[in-house]
Amino acid sequence: MANKEKKTQKKQNDPLEARRMKRVKLERKKAKAAKELGPDRFSRLPFELLANVLSFTGSGDVLSVARCSRHLCGFLVDFPSCNFIWRQARANTVFPISDPLPNLTESAYASILFDPKVCEQCGTVARKPFSMFSLRLWVCDTGSCLYDWVNQKGYKVPFAAPVQAFPWIVAEMISARAKNNSSTYGFFCRKSDHDRIMREFETASARGVTRTDFIKMHEFDSHKASLIRKKNEEIDLWRKLRIGKEHSIVYRNTTVTREFVTDNNWDFWALLRTPTFRDFYIMKKRSLEEMSRTEIDPLLEVIRKEMEELACREKMRTERDEREGRLRQVEKLYARLQTQGSYPTLPAFSVFKELGVVAMMLNNRKKLASDAKKEMASEGFLSLLTDNISVWIDNQQRTLLKLVGQSNYTHKNDKQPHPLTFCTARFICMKCKDRAAKQFKPISLSFFDLCKHKCADSSKTSSRGWSITNFALDQKAVNVSKALLEMLNLKEEDAQIPELPVNTNILCESCEGMVVMNTLSGLHEHCQRHENMIFHLHADVLTHSLNVGLRDELMSRKKSAEKMRKDKTLGCRHCLKPPATPNLTLEEQEPVHDNLVSDRGTQKAFDFDGMRSHLKTRHGVEFIADEDFFRIPVYQ
Repeated sequence: MANKEKKTQKKQNDPLEARRMKRVKLERKKAKAAKELGPDRFSRLPFELLANVLSFTGSGDVLSVARCSRHLCGFLVDFPSCNFIWRQARANTVFPISDPLPNLTESAYASILFDPKVCEQCGTVARKPFSMFSLRLWVCDTGSCLYDWVNQKGYKVPFAAPVQAFPWIVAEMISARAKNNSSTYGFFCRKSDHDRIMREFETASARGVTRTDFIKMHEFDSHKASLIRKKNEEIDLWRKLRIGKEHSIVYRNTTVTREFVTDNNWDFWALLRTPTFRDFYIMKKRSLEEMSRTEIDPLLEVIRKEMEELACREKMRTERDEREGRLRQVEKLYARLQTQGSYPTLPAFSVFKELGVVAMMLNNRKKLASDAKKEMASEGFLSLLTDNISVWIDNQQRTLLKLVGQSNYTHKNDKQPHPLTFCTARFICMKCKDRAAKQFKPISLSFFDLCKHKCADSSKTSSRGWSITNFALDQKAVNVSKALLEMLNLKEEDAQIPELPVNTNILCESCEGMVVMNTLSGLHEHCQRHENMIFHLHADVLTHSLNVGLRDELMSRKKSAEKMRKDKTLGCRHCLKPPATPNLTLEEQEPVHDNLVSDRGTQKAFDFDGMRSHLKTRHGVEFIADEDFFRIPVYQ
């Protein structure tokens, strides 16, 4: 018992043996399941009845039946007593097939004649390959596979009668042409067979065997080669007759089909796509039988119903393709308007395609994509589009004015700035603010950004991605904007500043270290980290310059960015020593240098991934920004 357990443990430790045991268990499980399921109904037919049915079919049909199940394969292939079925099938085939060679079984012979073959040269499956039975050669009938095989695996016999060399060398006439129109012609045999026979002859010659004696020693091989050549000629003749018959049947059946199509006013190719007629047409072609109207007419009602269903599907597909074409034209128009800048405020594309004039053109099923392109370039369409955009902007402004506390405001003078263009009018998308932060996209939005905002996880064509109800007032950005205006002694209506004044830096006191930013967008994004951000102004005399856009540059997919991310040239601003006293006014500013030495010792250099990890673990900064790090000068 102990020895048996040791052997089992040894087998389990051996990977190859364990794999074999697993395969055996799986095969046993499959066999048990098949036994419980039992044979199919076709396999339950009595032997006499099955043989009688198959006696009216051809070799190709019997071959297909033999591959339906394991039971039928064993019945038709493994039992020699079933050879009479194959012989009868060969006789029933159009252009009866001659007997196979003694070394071939009936099923293997049928497989050679009817199965698709794998090209010996390129490995693709060809249903009608160039085949040569005597050379065991199957290559693609098109292309230069035959030419390549002749040059790589063929041997050209240097005389017209190849049997004069050694009678058992099988050589055949081959004419091949390459894609560059170069060709070759002559008797060819397999190079491997020729080389093997020549090695045998050299070995026999070394032992004193003459050429005549060597040929006598291979009389059986010579007789076998002569049978193979004769069988190759029979197969070639049979294949040529069958191909000619197939072409004539296809021509005849196509003629009858076109007459049937003309009588019913249908399309020829559409008729061949209907299930009933397609199967009928293919069955006639494979069995090499001519088609007649007396066979088609009983199927007329079924075919007519299928043609109506096909026409309905074709119409739906055409309408869908045309709508996609119109949608592409709308996308091009939207991109063109963005590039030209003729509209200062454009809605998001999901809203743009729902505007009245655009939606009317987009949903018009009768309008072709080419006609839609011409219509969208007309002055009347652009005029209506301008009106639609103006109405849409007014509706959104009325809703947003309620959020900023000016619900009764009416904009009468276009020369005066609109309250929604103030730097204190900041909004946030409640639907995707968390996802936007993870994707390093802006969270605080101006009115112009709000109109074209697309949620971080929404598709381009989603109609549910944009809604004015998704936005709320960004109170944090509003508070820091008001505080900044107070420091700069400016009013809201006088300050439509996209950027800060020159030489104005903002130092965040809510963060440890020297976290400095010099852009208004950076301030609006940074304030999202704190509940109540405290900051002050000081002059731009920093030792380490602020690299605006450095984070986006390092996170891009360029190869140069991938290399830059690995360089340890980044320092942490949170680890720098803050100034002793803050500067509250621009007049009282004093030069303040951010030193490389902090309370934690000498500043450490990081690569980009290391910097992100350091900021998250040491300072609790979840999403890195430009103000969190700086590039250490090379000379330091």
